[in-house]
Amino acid sequence: MILGIDASNIRSGGGITHLRNLLGAAIPDKFGFKRVVVWGYRTQLESLPQKEWLDLREIKVLSISLFHRVYWQNINLTSIAKKNCDILFIPGGLYLGSFRPYVVACQNFLPFVKEEIDRYGFSARTIRLKLLALGQIKTFSNSNGIIFLTNYTYKYLIKKYCHLQKIRSRIIPHGTDLSFSLNYSKKKKIKSYKILYVSTIDFYKHQWNVVSSVSELREKGFDIELILVGPSYPPAMKKLNETINKLDPNRNFVKYEGLIDYFDLPSYYQQADMFVFASTCETFGIGLLEAMASSLPIACSNRLPMPEIVGKAAIFFDPEDIFSINTAIKKLLLSSDLRESISSKAKNRSNLFSWEDSSNETFKFFSDVMLKHKNKLCAE
Repeated sequence: MILGIDASNIRSGGGITHLRNLLGAAIPDKFGFKRVVVWGYRTQLESLPQKEWLDLREIKVLSISLFHRVYWQNINLTSIAKKNCDILFIPGGLYLGSFRPYVVACQNFLPFVKEEIDRYGFSARTIRLKLLALGQIKTFSNSNGIIFLTNYTYKYLIKKYCHLQKIRSRIIPHGTDLSFSLNYSKKKKIKSYKILYVSTIDFYKHQWNVVSSVSELREKGFDIELILVGPSYPPAMKKLNETINKLDPNRNFVKYEGLIDYFDLPSYYQQADMFVFASTCETFGIGLLEAMASSLPIACSNRLPMPEIVGKAAIFFDPEDIFSINTAIKKLLLSSDLRESISSKAKNRSNLFSWEDSSNETFKFFSDVMLKHKNKLCAE
């Protein structure tokens, strides 16, 4: 069998990280696949592993415009896939073409949560998210299989869209990248504290609440610094800058590093003393896995699916309540025993998430879906 992967709808962030590690750990022939074909952008394909069985094909029209990308994905891809593969994987969650069978991954939960979309008011982002929700549900409904990253997102969408219960599905979490692995016992003794938050600057990430919390804790005598890493959504970045300009106009304790190359990220985790994650909406939250693998004490949002990911390896807070964030971070600052306990739990829990397991389960799911599809065709 030949597996085709449409990478046209994933350009950065967790989607690329997922595909790179999924293919890096894959053993396709173990599940009956002799070749894997990936269609995507040049820069994107260059970040993927080099394998004998992996056929990377650049689609130049994807870089021209959104119209060209949508047309290629939903019109051209159908005929291309029919000639080149037996089953198609859509990791970007959007495909309206007629090729069958295909498996889709649910990697963008934001379009389905009304209270989160409301944060954007009447804007182009709101319209885009609502259209994306319609397109993704159509994609899920027409698919032969759906991969969910957490039990929470599975239950939420199955309850909201009951007809999805008829679609074959599997919950397959991301794995831990070993390049982030670091033992807490090897970390330097703490004199001043560096708190790291790695995520896109966006309304549902609440970085300004973390800035306010750190500012208040500094006023109480704690020597702490906040490092923010990640790309930004301009309106949310404006809100963040307004908060920083008010509380730290000279940028003495808040450092925004912007978008960092993925391969440079491990050094940021290794230099940090604590990790904070204040999101109210996630499909998975791969930054939490990176922090756990790095043995960092974690202060984390109490909104699902975060507790499902970190288990007991964090101190939880309400990301929309600055006092709650203060309390969680303060607990970790005041107790070295608690920091060591949380970091040890985090490291141990990170070992439960393996890219080898994730890749094996994913390819097995492809094989199962393909077999079911063949049996259905035979029965007809």
